[in-house]
Amino acid sequence: MAQHDFKIGSSKLEDFYAWMNERHRIYVKRAAGEPKPWTEDELLLDYKFTNVFRQLDRGTIALKDMLDTKADDALVLFNIVWYRCFNLDTHAKNLGFVYEYGDLHDYVKGVHKRGEKVFTSAHMVYGREGWIKADQYLHTSKLVWDEKEELVGKIFEKQSLEYASEELREFPNIGFFTAYEIACDLRFTPIMEQAKDIYSWANLGPGAKRGLERLGLLPNKNGQTWVDWMVWLYKEAIEYLGDHIVSHHPDANDANPDAPCWAQEYPPFELREIEHSLCEFDKYERVRCGEGRPRQRFNGRA
Repeated sequence: MAQHDFKIGSSKLEDFYAWMNERHRIYVKRAAGEPKPWTEDELLLDYKFTNVFRQLDRGTIALKDMLDTKADDALVLFNIVWYRCFNLDTHAKNLGFVYEYGDLHDYVKGVHKRGEKVFTSAHMVYGREGWIKADQYLHTSKLVWDEKEELVGKIFEKQSLEYASEELREFPNIGFFTAYEIACDLRFTPIMEQAKDIYSWANLGPGAKRGLERLGLLPNKNGQTWVDWMVWLYKEAIEYLGDHIVSHHPDANDANPDAPCWAQEYPPFELREIEHSLCEFDKYERVRCGEGRPRQRFNGRA
């Protein structure tokens, strides 16, 4: 087993859910216009951790606002792909929905030539030797453009996050992380709104794996896999999380019939939220235990 800078099983289950509750509570207070501070948690005051629900993050909101819901599915797929390849919200605002590949090509080349920011700093973008990174991801976008009708047909037919992620990884420069991001975006469009594995599968990233290890949830001889443990955490969540988070849980009404209906603008709670929160919880525990610091600070104090 690989060496760790933390003890396996050193974090408590209730601490994981408490992090989810408190991080989302910060969002709710901030969105309501309440004054700082939005929490008494010293670490959440000073360090940036992304929202429990990615649909509430700035970049995803920009994508949602950019999409032309009246366009055909193939164009919607292509626009989600190019946006997540570059993943910078200003592109959604400055370029908008792309109806012809040439418009994307000319825009990105212009941004690069002017020395402006092309990629987000939220995740790593790896270049290939001899390639300009912008050209590299334009090449990927062109390949998707050429195959968008066939690709969207296969994804629509299968209605599976896992299948969509696998298909998207066939394109150069689209790895596990980016493919999963695109699949999750498709989940909230007509292309994959009936996805059948939203409660049973999520792409396990390295941060989420560390989060599971911190909780002592490891694959075992009984056949329990990493994904099985995420599903277990999802089912346990209703016992620990507040109404704002669990009201879209499949068993929410049975467990708490008096829970208020979640506002329309809040996204549903699916296995994606467990995987993502495990990753952010690992970052949180890293700070709490003195093992490291997040890259980005947060000004949460009054």
